[in-house]
Amino acid sequence: MKKTQLKDFAKQVVTNGITKDESKKVISLLSTQDLQIFGRLLQHELEKQTVYVTTSDELDRETSNTLKEIFKNKRIINSVDSKIGGGINARVYDMIYDLSVKSSIERIAAKAQEEI
Repeated sequence: MKKTQLKDFAKQVVTNGITKDESKKVISLLSTQDLQIFGRLLQHELEKQTVYVTTSDELDRETSNTLKEIFKNKRIINSVDSKIGGGINARVYDMIYDLSVKSSIERIAAKAQEEI
């Protein structure tokens, strides 16, 4: 099977899901090499559909709903890290949004250091 076909199939699986019977059929039809390629492509597609959020506390309902609205059709995984001091960090595939208090203070300190 061509890599483009496997990539399209991985996108379809992430978007629409796959039943247990369908997955058994796919496994029986693909070669070992194609299954390895498909596994990597599937993981890549899942990463593209996932938002990793770090906050200093658990998300409240309003913030959670806002994130769901901003990142429609994406899976949101939240972790808590008190070291960010407040605010939020979000990683969406290869983009990082750092809106934490810690990074804001570091940017202000660096800017002040440059001006001195």
